[in-house]
Amino acid sequence: MSQIIPKVPKQGTTQRGVRLVLFPLPLQSHVAPMFHLATLLHVKGFAITIIQTKYRALDPTLFPHFTFHLLDDDGLPDNATFGPCNHTTILATLNTNCSEPFRNCISRILSKDHVACLITDPMWSFTKSVATSFGLPRIVLRVSLWVVRRGSIEGSNETDPLPLPEDYSDTICQRGNIVNWAPQQQFLAHPAVGGFLTHCGWNSIMESISEGVPMLCLPFFADQDINTRHVCDNWRIGMELDKGIQRGEIAKAVRKLMVEEDGQAMRSRVRALKEKATLSVIKGGSSYKSLENLTNYLMSF
Repeated sequence: MSQIIPKVPKQGTTQRGVRLVLFPLPLQSHVAPMFHLATLLHVKGFAITIIQTKYRALDPTLFPHFTFHLLDDDGLPDNATFGPCNHTTILATLNTNCSEPFRNCISRILSKDHVACLITDPMWSFTKSVATSFGLPRIVLRVSLWVVRRGSIEGSNETDPLPLPEDYSDTICQRGNIVNWAPQQQFLAHPAVGGFLTHCGWNSIMESISEGVPMLCLPFFADQDINTRHVCDNWRIGMELDKGIQRGEIAKAVRKLMVEEDGQAMRSRVRALKEKATLSVIKGGSSYKSLENLTNYLMSF
């Protein structure tokens, strides 16, 4: 997972000495935006502390500019996998078992250093009460080619081969590829990419818009249904596979997205949004101003 995290550039000359604590959910599409934010805030001069679970913990030596704390007891076995059949169980187990270790970790951090703010994932249900009990300001960060991670399919582990039909890879070798991991935003930026089949996590939607790629939406859980409504109904830059995973329906949707007039219209609209997204991050843009406002807000604690 560390390959998706940006390298931390040298810190700016202004040393604010203000510490922030970040607590990401240990899933790829949640960790990546949290570390992107941490990197931006570090460049702004903040000291960054990362709290992480034992489950899918990153190697702290890869991020020497950050301070790491590990919650040893998260209630999950080392070979636990996150998939469609057990996602609610995994999240419930993490929230049940991490609450008290997290509280103790925050207490130890506060005993040694002043913390301006806690930045956490919305799926951590207990962080609000913990932050309130310490009088600690809290901000919630809301935030993925065919990528099939080994171990993500129920009944398999990370060393098992992908459970694909016999000769499937040979059948598609001239027109497709299956990989275990991919740098999503780099792939979306490639000019050969004409569409993106996604569960519509917010991070994936932002990356797709930023690269001007229309979407086929297959929402799964959490905020993905409402995100799909934005993509398909409000912005009209994608279409939903509302009949589920059916071969004929997927082929029809791909054809519509790639070659028909409706798809061309979606492509035009998403490119217009890409231009707006690009302008937003340069000096004076809305995202640039938002980061400045966040910096000033964090400095106010």
